[in-house]
Amino acid sequence: MEAKVNFYTQKVRLAINRATEHSLEAIAHRIVSRAQENITANDQIDTGFMRASVYMMSKNESGYDKCDPSGEYPNTGGQTVRRKLAPELSLPGGVGALVAAGAEYAIYQEMRKPFLYKAAEQTAREVGGIIEITARKEIHD
Repeated sequence: MEAKVNFYTQKVRLAINRATEHSLEAIAHRIVSRAQENITANDQIDTGFMRASVYMMSKNESGYDKCDPSGEYPNTGGQTVRRKLAPELSLPGGVGALVAAGAEYAIYQEMRKPFLYKAAEQTAREVGGIIEITARKEIHD
């Protein structure tokens, strides 16, 4: 009896890398959604600019272009205020995805009432499920 074993190492590695990238992107998208929900729940909306400035980036995509641009925005008090969007971040080497708030003043709001860090903590509890869903989808695609 003769047996032959084929190792498809490269194909397996590519499939795992693709699933990992898609999982990281799905996790980043979830953090964006959670951060936006937290901004609303924290009552940190004056013009909506900061909420709309939260984006994710991976080597395959960036949500920066969907952020509201710098400019004049009416606030909840009926006044017009100037809002500025920070330059788009670049993905550091070795990092699979990042989430950022592009509003220049977001760091001060984050220090007062965390929305982004809290979103990361909330999403951490869901990571296993997100990876499982993404992996299943990757297998069926």
